[in-house]
Amino acid sequence: MIQRRRWMAVGVLGRLALWAASAPVVLAAPQANTVEPPAESAPARAAHASIAHVRIAGSLPEGVGQEGLLADVSPHLHRLVERLDKAAGDARIKGVLLSIDSPSLGRGRSEELRAAIARLRRAGKTVAAHLVSGSPAHYAVACACDTVSMPPASTLEITGVRAEMMFFKSLLDRLGVAAEILQVGEFKGAAEPLMRDSMSPQLRAQYEAFVGDLYDQFVEQVASDRHMAEERIRELVDVGVFSAEAAREAGLIDAIGFTMLRGACQLLKEPAIAGSDLVINVNLSVHQLLREGFADEVAQLLSAEGVEARRLCLEITESRWLDPDGPSREMLHRLVEQGFALALDDFGTGYASLVLLRSAPFRHVKVDKTFVQELERSEEALALCRAMLDMAKAYGIQVTAEGVETDAQRRILEGLGYIRAQGYLFSRPIPLEQTARELLQLQRQARRQALSEGA
Repeated sequence: MIQRRRWMAVGVLGRLALWAASAPVVLAAPQANTVEPPAESAPARAAHASIAHVRIAGSLPEGVGQEGLLADVSPHLHRLVERLDKAAGDARIKGVLLSIDSPSLGRGRSEELRAAIARLRRAGKTVAAHLVSGSPAHYAVACACDTVSMPPASTLEITGVRAEMMFFKSLLDRLGVAAEILQVGEFKGAAEPLMRDSMSPQLRAQYEAFVGDLYDQFVEQVASDRHMAEERIRELVDVGVFSAEAAREAGLIDAIGFTMLRGACQLLKEPAIAGSDLVINVNLSVHQLLREGFADEVAQLLSAEGVEARRLCLEITESRWLDPDGPSREMLHRLVEQGFALALDDFGTGYASLVLLRSAPFRHVKVDKTFVQELERSEEALALCRAMLDMAKAYGIQVTAEGVETDAQRRILEGLGYIRAQGYLFSRPIPLEQTARELLQLQRQARRQALSEGA
């Protein structure tokens, strides 16, 4: 018997992926945290007004990066800025949600992102920041947005600016090594770490001026962005660390909550979906997962919204920080006990290892789009996609291929045995208010097709 597998999908606001748990077709959302156009072969769609969800996380290297099968997984800074600029020029996008989740940000990267956000706002886009991590650099980026929200258990740290320097003269003395460097002026202090045990007055004066200038810039930026007096910001910096509630009361943020989880709950309460068997996938970072009290907060949110945990699948990103034998494993099992399903994102990139499949209670894995997009020209990608499917099946885990953009990719994956996929081949993101109607229409079409093929 030859079985034809049915591939259908619908895009939604943000990165909410929707699955039909018992229907004859799996519904999955494309990756909506990018704003790149679909491939040429993708079917034409009517234009919609959408909100782009862009996640700022990882090391954000500043080079051009490597392309192809061995491409860097972590998004590069210039690609992230390009996505924001594309959103600024896309008339269909009316707003952007930035999830700021512990990216590696220095002063330069922070200013690049602030400038990109300013271009978005000048283009008439509303920009909202959801601040998962709250260092001064992360907060500086969030402040450039129209609104700032934080999860309930997060902390905001606006501890000012500091500089550190290490001195090695004592170590060199123990080794019998003496640095011979000619100092051409009293304010030329580059060699001091090798020739002194502490800062000279001249070098200290330079650093104090440099740090003081950066501090003044930070205070001015926050005061301007939050419409507060500079003296008030200096007082708040002296306090330093704020709970989410204290930050809201001080006027440093605008709201507290789980943005994506609350949006998923609202969708599940839509009359057209409330009685269905659809399950919604919501992205969750390891940094959120490891916060003390996270499971209790999520349980309280679902109780307040009147939504059962079995209707949600939590999709774990940044899995390189997962310790298979540490506290994250305990939290994963606790979430499963509460009724949530768990999915592992970026499978095959090296971050999501076989150890996680064996020791953590994942029910789904998502094969990274890097491999899918190489299928048409790489035997290695073909072999890896086949191997990843076989490994996951051995553990009884369902597999979804991400980033499917061409019909050729779909046919190859189907030939390998994949029955779930997401990508622009199936749908672009659509507004939240249209999601319920689109989902039910696709589900009815899938069931009619199943009945027709079974006849």
